[in-house]
Amino acid sequence: MAGVSTAAPYRHFTDKEALIRAILVEGYELFNESLAEAYARGKSPQGRITELGVAYVRFAEQHPAHFRVMFGLAGSAGDKPLDAEPTGFLLLVEGIEALQPQSSAEQRRDLVVACWSIVHGFAMLLIDGAFAATMGMADAEGQLRRTLGVMISGRE
Repeated sequence: MAGVSTAAPYRHFTDKEALIRAILVEGYELFNESLAEAYARGKSPQGRITELGVAYVRFAEQHPAHFRVMFGLAGSAGDKPLDAEPTGFLLLVEGIEALQPQSSAEQRRDLVVACWSIVHGFAMLLIDGAFAATMGMADAEGQLRRTLGVMISGRE
């Protein structure tokens, strides 16, 4: 599909693991940058969390191949640590701590898991076309914002 021989990638990468690792690193760099920009746009803890969620889903839509490798094949790049840190995830943790400083660490962790699960599932359903096929969703971003608002604040 790329118009090159099957051996061409081996001029740049020693093996398949090195190629996947390069995709992971590049993906996380783009992902972290996108999430950091989104976090900065938020005007409140709830706003920052919502913007992170929207940026997460946008990244999946704009970079589906990176997204699938990052979250589907991460274990196949070996046991070596990546050159890119998961700073986007740490922003979610920071946002939840600011949103619920009075909650226990376990309660905040539960909300982090809930937020991450919702946006990741939403992203997968969106890029796989499940929403279009089953719900005919015209405004995915609006739906995501409403869903996160309900979860974070307990109301619309």
